[in-house]
Amino acid sequence: MDTTINSMSTLEAAQIYLSEGVDIVFLHAPRLSTNGLQVCSCGNPDCASPAKHPISKIHPHGPASPIRTQEEFEAALEKLSSLGFNEDSTPNLGIILPPGVAVLDLDVPRGTRTEDGFQVFRDFVSSHPTWDGWEKVRVTPIEKSVGGGWHVYVKDVGATQPALGIM
Repeated sequence: MDTTINSMSTLEAAQIYLSEGVDIVFLHAPRLSTNGLQVCSCGNPDCASPAKHPISKIHPHGPASPIRTQEEFEAALEKLSSLGFNEDSTPNLGIILPPGVAVLDLDVPRGTRTEDGFQVFRDFVSSHPTWDGWEKVRVTPIEKSVGGGWHVYVKDVGATQPALGIM
């Protein structure tokens, strides 16, 4: 992909991912509540994963029912419109990683989060200088995340399991 995804709209990025054969999932988005707090567009005030879970009216089986084709994308756009999403209020976008691809999510200190993902990554690199995966990390796409950190895509990592936190 030669295009800078972060400079485009969510829908433009979604089309590029689809054209590259990457399955996508539309996620709920943050919204401002009447009292000025950010809440999830799902409407649940106690949402456990605000703005980071699939829109069930488009993805009834969550990530197991991704958008794979232009036709599915067009149908999803109609549903998004009926759900109140528009140019000023777009959904978040999730991608289904192809086999052998992993993402390093390097967060930055914000709010109650005090760990700096960049520093954690630097510390990991310096403590594992002979790890044979560094070449793969150096040549993969990197994108700025919504939270201000970075997503580093790593190919050919073998079998991976989703994980949270720092390992």
